[in-house]
Amino acid sequence: MTFEQNIKYAHMIAQAMNWWNHIIESWFAAASNTDFEIVKEISSQIWAIEWWPIIASLAQLRESQIIRTIEALEPATKYSKWRLHTYFPVDPVLAAASIWLEYNDYPAKKKAIEEIFKLCKLAKDSWLEVQFSPEWYSRLENNGMNNFDFVTESIIAAIEWWATIINCPDTIWWSHRLQWENYFVNNIIKHSQIVSKRFDHNIIWSAHCHNDFGVAVDNSINAAIIWPVSQIECTINWVWERAGNASMEQIIMIIKHFWNKNGIYTNFDLKMLKTISDFIAVNMLPRQPNSPIVWDNSCRHTSWWHTNAIIENPLAYQPFDPIEVWWEISLVFGPQSWWNHAKIIIEKSWYICEDSEKAKIAQFIKDFYSDRRKWITDSELVQAYLEYRKIIKIRKISYAKQENTASIKVSWEFFWEDNLEYSIQWDNSPLAALKEAIDKKMPGYEIISSSSQSRWWDKNAISIHKIIIKNWEEFEWIWEDQDIEKAAMKALIDAYNKAYTTKNFRK
Repeated sequence: MTFEQNIKYAHMIAQAMNWWNHIIESWFAAASNTDFEIVKEISSQIWAIEWWPIIASLAQLRESQIIRTIEALEPATKYSKWRLHTYFPVDPVLAAASIWLEYNDYPAKKKAIEEIFKLCKLAKDSWLEVQFSPEWYSRLENNGMNNFDFVTESIIAAIEWWATIINCPDTIWWSHRLQWENYFVNNIIKHSQIVSKRFDHNIIWSAHCHNDFGVAVDNSINAAIIWPVSQIECTINWVWERAGNASMEQIIMIIKHFWNKNGIYTNFDLKMLKTISDFIAVNMLPRQPNSPIVWDNSCRHTSWWHTNAIIENPLAYQPFDPIEVWWEISLVFGPQSWWNHAKIIIEKSWYICEDSEKAKIAQFIKDFYSDRRKWITDSELVQAYLEYRKIIKIRKISYAKQENTASIKVSWEFFWEDNLEYSIQWDNSPLAALKEAIDKKMPGYEIISSSSQSRWWDKNAISIHKIIIKNWEEFEWIWEDQDIEKAAMKALIDAYNKAYTTKNFRK
């Protein structure tokens, strides 16, 4: 997102959090000058909202990055609302690949422990709250190598200089309950027990899960259910690398619907979830419509057994009331939809759909959109309904014009009479000739506007004709054809069709 969009996003999140104890991790201040300015500006604006949360920024465990991050967070110091989040790779394979720390290089490991102590002290001396992450904590054991003891020493080194939050990341998904004893939550328990025996002060334990295998929310919730994790790191719309981090919107709704009864709750303003999700979808990362809670399909129903039940009880097929997140149930017509669904949409548009004909109309609409295997919009359904109601259906039009005389031959279904052929001559134009034929069944209309324009200007040009007729009200239609005269005649026919349907089937 742009600089301005990042600032707006931070304000939206802060307003929705409604509580002092939440944290916004405002990206990586040392990554670029722009990121530095974003973090600094967010830190400068924490006075704007009374309950503005703690502002955190991410940094690798490198002195230059930590100093740069401290500078970006400095405006927040007078509010005591700043946090430095630093990390160091501990998976044996990742450590060797990213910082060339080999598993059996014990002198290098000792030096790394000293660096953790030194740089956490640097941050704490600047009065920052310090969060330390052993990166890819969930894969302490890899390829026959086990870094549990090294991680223990790393955590202790961070805490010894007052790191008060220990975050345990499942960095590239390596965690599932089926690991049983090796599940990363069990390792968090073991490390928390070691730490509690060594230090008297309280340590916040945190889980940071990625969604590569689709279990980030499940792993985060498990970590929070099982002592001692009390902080979950998450994002809205699954933002972050690859498949993203745990979904905040899903975690919040799980807390609301399953944990509130057990004294665990969140003050997050649920009605802002969709607003923020929409903002991210437009300005940053498009979202899949069938993801849960606030995304496009979450409250959308199409199959007939769903819609029939929802017509009777709106929550019959909903796991939560959409109003909780400022959303609403929508019924979308599709191949599996039933008669009553079409009838509701038609009547909502103020047209008549009798019970005796609703099945036939619904089938016509499905046939009309037979190439569409997804839903159609309400306006598209009404267009098909108007097609069904047409009283004039053209099979073929041919015409000739010679000097001042126009002759037209029409094969059509005309007021319930099918396969009729009609020929007429007129001294003006094919359009006027056609109007005379229709006027015998629908008199009293006048053409008050008839205009054409071309799309493109070569031999493939398309004529776009707009026509308006009037009796007690105006009726407009637009048709396209390569032949300018045929475009005009087809527009006229459908303007009459619209007038007939409105007069006879409009409520």
